[in-house]
Amino acid sequence: MAVHPSVPRALKQPEEDRLYEFDFGNLLGAATLAAGPAPTVAQEKQNLVAGSLALILGSPAVASPKVRVRIAGGTAGEDYKVTVIARDTAGKTDPMTEKALR
Repeated sequence: MAVHPSVPRALKQPEEDRLYEFDFGNLLGAATLAAGPAPTVAQEKQNLVAGSLALILGSPAVASPKVRVRIAGGTAGEDYKVTVIARDTAGKTDPMTEKALR
């Protein structure tokens, strides 16, 4: 599945170990992100490079309205879609926030 053009893109080299922010601010309204349960983080390789490696995803940290995730690894030239799903203080699961990494 291709990454939709509206998904924010970021560049990442395989040797980098970086902290990425996923901003839920425009999705929350009057609520804030709940501290628990922890947000869910998933990745999807686009399979542009044969034998590409998965990203290494750290544990998500909530700092409402953002969720921070440390991301390392991967393969040069591969595209990845990283999705974060978080629950707000009103008890609903907000629509996911995504980033495309290359």
